[in-house]
Amino acid sequence: TARILRLNEYIVANETYSKNIENGISFLDITIMTMESIQQELQNAEVLFTRINNAENDTNLTVFADQVKYTLDSILKLANTNFDGRYLFGGTDYSTEPYGFNNDGSLIEQKIPDASGEHKIKISNNVTQKINISGKELFGDIDGNDIFNILKTIEENLRNGIKPSSAQADAVKNINTNVLNQLTAAGNIMNRLKDAEEMLNNQTIELKNLLSKEKDTDIAAAVIDLQ
Repeated sequence: TARILRLNEYIVANETYSKNIENGISFLDITIMTMESIQQELQNAEVLFTRINNAENDTNLTVFADQVKYTLDSILKLANTNFDGRYLFGGTDYSTEPYGFNNDGSLIEQKIPDASGEHKIKISNNVTQKINISGKELFGDIDGNDIFNILKTIEENLRNGIKPSSAQADAVKNINTNVLNQLTAAGNIMNRLKDAEEMLNNQTIELKNLLSKEKDTDIAAAVIDLQ
């Protein structure tokens, strides 16, 4: 009976860890898809800047400004993606959109005190695993030199006939590189979760086999053996 109770405890614990991992994989999966969309928008912006610097397009800067605004709005919307009641890039603050315009609409700002929190789940008795990419990791500090405000400045400059500077183009390129690096980090976390999930599934199958053998014990024979 003691062995049966102990095996049941192990099985229940493993099923809890497996559920944690399942939820973690879902959260990370939507995070990766969202970051891929952000990276695509940044890549499109880099191509757009190349077109803007073509002298033949000097008379179309307002059109390009509209396209940059669309890119900014798309990235801002993606940065505030909500999954299962949690904002993906809000760190451990799930209740408020992490990014948005300030009161007068002149700048984009961080709406939460801290976007660097790590969301961790327990995947075994002694192991926890981070499952989020924080807004801090992805976008850095929102201080005017961030992707949101750089794009906003570029849009405003284009409407005034000013093309993006090489420094601004390089900044967007560097941010794109960071997003690619964070995608790699998220992929590594996903691999660890899937490996842990497979190990737990194998352990649970073995534990259930052991439990079945214990429950199939010949009680009469066991009593005689005990005596």
